Amino acid sequence: MSWYGCLGVYAWSPFCRMDSAMEEEWWRQFDLPSGERDLRPGVYRLIGLDDTVDSTPAVIHRACGDDATGTLYIGASSCLRDRIASWVMTNRPDIFRSAPSKPFAARLAVFFPTNKLGFSWQFTDAPWDRENELLQAYLVEFGELYKIIGGSLVSRFGNNRC
Repeated sequence: MSWYGCLGVYAWSPFCRMDSAMEEEWWRQFDLPSGERDLRPGVYRLIGLDDTVDSTPAVIHRACGDDATGTLYIGASSCLRDRIASWVMTNRPDIFRSAPSKPFAARLAVFFPTNKLGFSWQFTDAPWDRENELLQAYLVEFGELYKIIGGSLVSRFGNNRC
């Protein structure tokens, strides 16, 4: 299945911009009617945005084509809410004094500062299978995986050529 077909198989959450994530109260999307929090597993994407005004994905130039979805990173988590919270906390030092992990690479921040970053997610009961499906489709479509992950996943999936 193509990257675009694979991406559209399940519904993704609306983009949430990193620089306004706190103001938009992104975590409210995980509140259940019962008052509890939705702690389901799923997959998530870090998305480069074209400008600082709207949430139009940036076109990312890859080895075998242009990715119009702006996908910079794909990951899986046993608890989406907690994983996304760690991203927001790490990349919003203006709000959080201590971060749970290291900020995004300085090189990435040059092209995609927090006002040009977004994220989206989808729930799934098999997050690592879905992540693998997305990564394989991305590799076949564009001939490479994003540099954040490095070569280990490329060699894991073999040498695909366009």
